[in-house]
Amino acid sequence: MNELHPLEIFRLDQQITRSTLAQKLGISASYMTRLLGRERSPGGELIARVERLTNGKITATDFFAEDAA
Repeated sequence: MNELHPLEIFRLDQQITRSTLAQKLGISASYMTRLLGRERSPGGELIARVERLTNGKITATDFFAEDAA
């Protein structure tokens, strides 16, 4: 799978760095890289922060939809 993660698309649309996005979400830049690379899945609290930051454009489904397939 080579598709960009929806959160990466959001980041690019907002023209912010991964480090800046990580800071806004209260996580490390390395954890952000792992999330965007689909190597890690966020917990409920982080998902809620993502949903608030993106005004609901990114939801839990965007993180876990691939797992259900």
